[in-house]
Amino acid sequence: MSNDVLSVLPQSVTSSNAESSAQSALMSWKGASASWEQKTCDSVGAASVEFAVKWNNAIIPEIDSKIKKLESDYESKKAKHDEAYSQYKDKEREAEKYDKEIDDIRFEKLHHIELKDGLGFAPEAAEKGPDGMPRVDWKIVNAPAFYAADKREKIALSEQSECKKQAAKFETEAKSWSKQMDAVEAEMKKVKKEKEALVKKIETFILDVYHLNLMNESVAFLTAVKNSPIDFSSSTKKLLSSRLFFIKNAYRKTFDAFEKTIKAGADTYSGCTFALAENQISYKAERHVEINKFKGVLQISLFSDSQSSAKYSISSKNDFLMTGKDIEAAKQNVQGAFKTFELSTNRANFTASLNKNYENDAVESEIEKLSETSEAYAKELSEILEVMKANGATNSKIRILIGKVMNWHLDHWPKLWYKIASIAAVLILLVGVFAGTIAGINNAVKNAEYKKMFAEWNVTTDKKSKEMTSARRNIALSDTQLRYVYVTIYQENEAMQIAEENKSFSLKKPEKFIPFDEEYESFIRQSLAGILPQSSVTYLYFFVREYEGEIYKRESKKKRKGNSYGCIICVETDQDGSVKTMTDISGCGLRTR
Repeated sequence: MSNDVLSVLPQSVTSSNAESSAQSALMSWKGASASWEQKTCDSVGAASVEFAVKWNNAIIPEIDSKIKKLESDYESKKAKHDEAYSQYKDKEREAEKYDKEIDDIRFEKLHHIELKDGLGFAPEAAEKGPDGMPRVDWKIVNAPAFYAADKREKIALSEQSECKKQAAKFETEAKSWSKQMDAVEAEMKKVKKEKEALVKKIETFILDVYHLNLMNESVAFLTAVKNSPIDFSSSTKKLLSSRLFFIKNAYRKTFDAFEKTIKAGADTYSGCTFALAENQISYKAERHVEINKFKGVLQISLFSDSQSSAKYSISSKNDFLMTGKDIEAAKQNVQGAFKTFELSTNRANFTASLNKNYENDAVESEIEKLSETSEAYAKELSEILEVMKANGATNSKIRILIGKVMNWHLDHWPKLWYKIASIAAVLILLVGVFAGTIAGINNAVKNAEYKKMFAEWNVTTDKKSKEMTSARRNIALSDTQLRYVYVTIYQENEAMQIAEENKSFSLKKPEKFIPFDEEYESFIRQSLAGILPQSSVTYLYFFVREYEGEIYKRESKKKRKGNSYGCIICVETDQDGSVKTMTDISGCGLRTR
């Protein structure tokens, strides 16, 4: 069967038949892949990568050669520009040096003349020259010296004039080379953009193959992609190589079992995050426990950073402060609730902690009884919270912190100084803690809002009409790549004005706009589905910016990736809120920034 499936790919791949052959093969496979076995899938995957490499070899070397030639031409012109510019600067500096020499000669000439004072000067009537300007009359008192200096002045002026001419000539040459460099650079950017577009087609073909039935389970396909010479984008490399790491991982079934347990207990577990990287798998979940307004949490995680190892852990840390005077009695009273958890105390500060870690061979058996152990630990934590409450403990973070600070003072300061300074320290701490608490609450709200934006739109509405005015959302492209989307709603007249401004700007800067192609249109349609009013016409500005870095942390440093882009569009929605029609009002496409 695999031979028949592979026959849709041509043996000879050229730049003219590659794209159409790829599309034809995909059309044939999409319908048939539902009945494929893994062996057929592996054969198709390997053949697809082989075809993609041939496609790449048919077009990319020629473009790379052209780019290399342009780069060489650019470097040659740059060398000539740098040489001409250097000569221009040399001549300019040389001309400037003559300024001092000429000034010195002119000062010397003043020593050989006498200004108007005494016999030998013109009468008062001749004080103005033929041009009507006042004239300074003078006479030479040392003719040989004066005329020698005058001769040197003329020579210096002549040589300076020649330097300036040479400088102007080299400056013109440098500007000419600079223009030629700009032209080559523009052509080079154009060719590189063409290359990106062609590689993108090959990449799209590989991704389409990846989404065929069972292909994401094919080690043969994913290994062939990883080892291919094709210059895929970083996001595609990461997607496919991380998937390969996952399916080849010795603990893959253990991760599947972990996920099954967590999903089966959806009402029990929260804060679930699954992260997949090229050489790392991480799955985390939390189980929250609350008794009499006392809260505790179990943190559960499964991690692997090599294909032959895994680490599993269940941990918990809960702080309390005993408010009664008899701390030792309270300690005895709560001790009975501790079976698996450990109790540690420092004066009135109590901590209930759990830290269970398992590696490799021990992991599988522990995951099998995850539900049971999780339930047991949660029950024990509930009992601990209950007994802590009954014995007068508080879980106020401020009071716990003050208790820890007092403990430090008692451990490090003499008692006399402690009595004097602790009151002042506590007062200062209370002020700081109060301000920090307010800032912390505000920060926590913003962090929660930021994380929530990965799951749903953050919508802003008008106070009076309650209609949406804007919306924001975070879309995780990968563990380190974020696409931030912002939508602003406009009235029709406002939208038309923005569209006209875009039209005018596009005439001046056409390079600032990119085509409104199917990929962008599909992304915008999917993004807007469900957030706009049903059966309505809405004018909006759709803005996108992408970042790289620690995307799940609001305050982390994220590097902006590429240009941001936006467009003013008119969207008509259907009865179910899906996008029925979408129109680029300005007709200019996406404006980049």
